[in-house]
Amino acid sequence: MTPLSAFLGTTEAARYIGLSAATLRRYYDDGEIAAVQLPSGRLKFRPEDLDALMTPSKSAGRSAEAS
Repeated sequence: MTPLSAFLGTTEAARYIGLSAATLRRYYDDGEIAAVQLPSGRLKFRPEDLDALMTPSKSAGRSAEAS
């Protein structure tokens, strides 16, 4: 289990992957990325989940080539 201190807050996570905090929240709301929601309502993101979000999937590449 990853210690909570290794997680990034929304602003820090958005900066880490080069997106706005609003876009990152929308990805969370749409189920595209996992996060821990604290009792305060704040979100915490694992760096490895952020890396995975920004890594193009092989299936996405194939659909782009097929177009």
